[in-house]
Amino acid sequence: MTLKELKQKCKDNNWEINKITEKPARIYRVKYKTINSKNPDKYLYHRYIRRKCSTCKKENMINRSVYYRANKGKAKQTGSSSFGIAKRSFCSKKCRSVAISGKNHYMFEEGKIISNKHSDYDLVKTCKHPYRSKNNYVPLQRWVVEKHLGRYLKPVVRYKSGKKKGKIKDHGELVHHIDMDKKHNVISNLMICNGMGHHQDIHATYNNVCRSLMDDGIIGFNVIDGYYRKDKS
Repeated sequence: MTLKELKQKCKDNNWEINKITEKPARIYRVKYKTINSKNPDKYLYHRYIRRKCSTCKKENMINRSVYYRANKGKAKQTGSSSFGIAKRSFCSKKCRSVAISGKNHYMFEEGKIISNKHSDYDLVKTCKHPYRSKNNYVPLQRWVVEKHLGRYLKPVVRYKSGKKKGKIKDHGELVHHIDMDKKHNVISNLMICNGMGHHQDIHATYNNVCRSLMDDGIIGFNVIDGYYRKDKS
């Protein structure tokens, strides 16, 4: 409702409208009688503030109780007006939906990186990935490779071939960390594997190298504390 529409509404209903303040906000007070048989002389007062729509910047008149929160303690701490802390205002539902949807939503966290509680891999928040989890997360190493290639990696799908007792096969694309550090997610340290079997074969070669280093005495194992150590430089 614009100021012109509010004044016309007051004029049509014989309501009294007066401007109270000009700064910091232009506030108008509307006074009218209530339809009450018990107390016909009772008046109601409403304060309207002229504000601009946060989306289209169109001026509109909104009720003070809608625009401000009744929290004067926080208002004094933040240095806002004595009416409370200001909220965003919208002239229509369409403008409100535009302002709070997608990237404009206050809970939008596209690209936020978190640590996975159940593994050492990092996860990235994304709402547009076709193979994202139920909580809208994708492994960070896959997300980095996909950004570099400009396409989505094929998801790994496991299935049984032939009869019910056949071997379990899988197809898809996995990402391997070359230096075995699951937190080092740079494109030079990532390699695409064709299926889970290919990924396991790469890890097998790493285990064979470690075994040969143990045979040569370069790597040792502390039985008491349970950790590997480097014996020779």
